Amino acid sequence: MISTWIGFTALIAASNSAGALAKPINTRDTLRPKVEIDYVNITGRVSGNIKEYLGIPFASAGRFEHPQLYTQQLGEFDGSNYGPICPQKTTASILTTNSSSSLLLGKTGTAIGPVVGALADTVFNTIGQTRSEDCLLINVQTPANVTKDDKLPVVIWIHGGGYEVGSPFTDTSETDAIRGAVLNYNIGGLVRTSVDLDQPIIGVSANYRLNAFGFSASREMEEAGLLNLGLEDQRVAMQWVQKHIADFGGDPDHVVIMGESAGSWSVVAHLLWDEGEGATDLFHGAMALSGGPVMVEGAERSQPVFDNMVERAGCSEATDKIACLKVADFDDIMASVNDEGMLLGPRSLASTWTIRPDGKHLKDSPHRLAAAGKMASVPLITGDMRDEGTLFSLLAQLKTLSDADFASYFKEIWWPKASDEEMAKLMELYPSDITQGSPFDTGVLNAVTPNFKRLAAVVGDFSFQAQRRNLLAHYNTSEQTVWNYITDVSIPSAGILPDLGVLTHLPVLGSFHAFDVWFYMFAGLPYAVSKNTQAYQATAISFIRTLDPNNHGLDFAKWPRYSADGLQTYNFKESGPEVVKDDWRVEAMQFFNDHPDSFLI
Repeated sequence: MISTWIGFTALIAASNSAGALAKPINTRDTLRPKVEIDYVNITGRVSGNIKEYLGIPFASAGRFEHPQLYTQQLGEFDGSNYGPICPQKTTASILTTNSSSSLLLGKTGTAIGPVVGALADTVFNTIGQTRSEDCLLINVQTPANVTKDDKLPVVIWIHGGGYEVGSPFTDTSETDAIRGAVLNYNIGGLVRTSVDLDQPIIGVSANYRLNAFGFSASREMEEAGLLNLGLEDQRVAMQWVQKHIADFGGDPDHVVIMGESAGSWSVVAHLLWDEGEGATDLFHGAMALSGGPVMVEGAERSQPVFDNMVERAGCSEATDKIACLKVADFDDIMASVNDEGMLLGPRSLASTWTIRPDGKHLKDSPHRLAAAGKMASVPLITGDMRDEGTLFSLLAQLKTLSDADFASYFKEIWWPKASDEEMAKLMELYPSDITQGSPFDTGVLNAVTPNFKRLAAVVGDFSFQAQRRNLLAHYNTSEQTVWNYITDVSIPSAGILPDLGVLTHLPVLGSFHAFDVWFYMFAGLPYAVSKNTQAYQATAISFIRTLDPNNHGLDFAKWPRYSADGLQTYNFKESGPEVVKDDWRVEAMQFFNDHPDSFLI
C-alpha cells in the first residue's frame, strides 16, 4: 500500500513539473546518456527525472597509501551501477528480536530491535553489497534534461557511518516500508525534488575508505604521514569535481559540501583543513548536519587497535609494520576490524576509528582549531536533532545500570584523561533525574533502564550539540552568513503512514540521529505530504543554489542568520518551522568546551 501511494504522489509531482528544464532531448540519450571526460567515456542511466552516472573510479590508492586522481584510460565504462562499497562490517541484526541484548532490554528491546536493525541496514547499506578495497568510486546525478552548458549548482554529499561503515547510496528498489520505500539515504532524492521545483541542482557522492583502511592511527602511521586517509579520499573527490563536473553540466565555481554524522564531522574537518587555506578552491558553501569539530586525542589513543591489526596480520616481528600490512591477507585485516566494537554497540560513539591530528593538514584536534578560529569562512548551515544520543545508547545502557557503572563507563571507555573532580561535576550537570534526560521533554516516559535517558543526554551533547556550539562560537559570524537549526520531530503517526505501525515503538528514540536525512532531506517521506520534507528540501535547495536558505518562495517562516547575541535557530517541526533561541543546557555543554584537554576520545 505505502509503495503504491508513494508512486502516486511521485506521479503527481512529475505531472506538476512537466515544464521544468524543458529542452529538446534525444530519446537515445534519455535511455542511455553518455558523458566523455579525459580518461573515460561513461554511459549512465535514466531514473525518472534524473540521469545517473554511477560507480566511476575517481582516485587510485593502494592499501595505506595516499589517494591520487584517477588517470588510467578506461575507454567505454558502464555507469549504470554503483559498484562495490568500501570494506566494512555487516550491520544486519545489530539488535534482533531474539538477541541477548534485546532480551535484556525486555519488551522494549524486542520491539525496537528489528526496527533499529532496519534503520541501520538502510543508512549503512551493507546488506548484500559487494565489498572491495578498490572502492574509490564517485556518482553524479543530474536533471534528466541538463546540457553541458547549463552550469548548474553542485552539492557534494559525504555519507555518515561513524567512519566505520556506510556508503553514499541506498537501493530504494525494494518495496518494504522500512527498508526501502520510506527510508532514503541518497542525494538523488534532493536532486529529484530540485527538478520538480524547477530549481535544478547536480548531486555528487563518493565512497571513501573506512575503519582500519581509512582511519588507522598509531605512532607508525603518524610517522609515515598516513593518518586520515579517508578524509584525503574525500578531498580528492572534491578535486575530481573541480576538474570534471562541467562536463556533466555543473558549475565548478558553485559547489556546496554537505554531510551528515561522520559526513558532517568531515565537512567541518574540511573547513579546518590547512587552517582553511585553499578551501574555496574546492567549495563555496557548507552544510554540517549533526556533527561539528570533534574532540579527539592524538594517534596514540588508537595504538592498541593498530597493534591488534598488526598481530592479526602476522606482522608483529616485521621491521616495517606498515609495509607488512600493505601486503597482508585482506581477511586478516578484516578480522581485526571485526574485533572492535561498533558505534551502535556498547562502545557507542567512543570511536575506534576517527579523525586524528596529523601535524600537517590538521595540526591539532578539530575542536582546538575551531576554538582558535583557524578555519575557512564560507556560508554555513549547521544543526542537530533534539535527541542525538538515543540511538547510540540502546546497548550502551546495559553498561550503565547503576550510578557507579555510569561514571566508570565514561571514565574507562570515553574520557580516561578526565579527573575524578571533572567527572563528578559532569554527573551533577547530567543528573539521574529521568525527567531531564533524552528523549527530552518527555517526563518520566521512555526510561528503558534507569540511566538510559541520562546516558543519551551525555552522548548526544558531547558528540554533537557541544561541538556545534563550539563551531558557532568561533565561526566568522560577523562577516559570514551562518544559519543554525534544531530538528524536533517524532515518528510519523499511523494516520500519515498506516503501513508503519511497527514504528510506533520508536518514541523511546525521540527526535533521533539521522531521522532527518532518512525521512526529510532525501524525501523518504514524500514532499507532497510532509511539511518537514518541504521545509528541509526547499531550504537546502535554496542554499545550494544561492548560498541562502530563504530563496525558495514557500510560505515558511524566514530563517534568520545566527548571531552570538540573538542565538537565532530554525526549529524544524512537522507543523512547520519556527524560530527559537539556542539556549538549552548551556552550562552542561559549555563544561565540555571549557575542558578541551580532558573530554577527548
